[in-house]
Amino acid sequence: MFSLRKSKMFSLLDSYRPLRCIYNAIAWSINQKKSVNANGYVKASKVEAEKLSAISQSWEKAITGECLPIGTALSLTLHRITGGKEATTLLNCCGVGITYNDVLDLNNNWAKSVTMEHKNMLPPGFIMGRSVHITFDNSDGKQ
Repeated sequence: MFSLRKSKMFSLLDSYRPLRCIYNAIAWSINQKKSVNANGYVKASKVEAEKLSAISQSWEKAITGECLPIGTALSLTLHRITGGKEATTLLNCCGVGITYNDVLDLNNNWAKSVTMEHKNMLPPGFIMGRSVHITFDNSDGKQ
């Protein structure tokens, strides 16, 4: 489960472009000699860029109040690990993650979309119009 979500999280992070001014300010506070690439971001290795992006997203959330990919991913992962409201709420109160209600909404919407796509998921032999019982237990994408 985690490796599947992790790869999806990283694809979201790869497509996300942090605010250039914040990203560059953080990068230059670490090393003033770094130059800028063709996109206007300070040149960094993949690992450095991921760390800089994570920090800049936290700053950007504090400025704009918008939910960003890393905060969403952290909240969903923390809720999956702990299963509790308290840890997810604490992360949100620290200004990093999304609200507990947003986590529940995302999880419920995923479960609903899986239910709506049931025709593609049910094994052969199921007959339209006949009752079937589907159970989700801490839906982790493996059901």
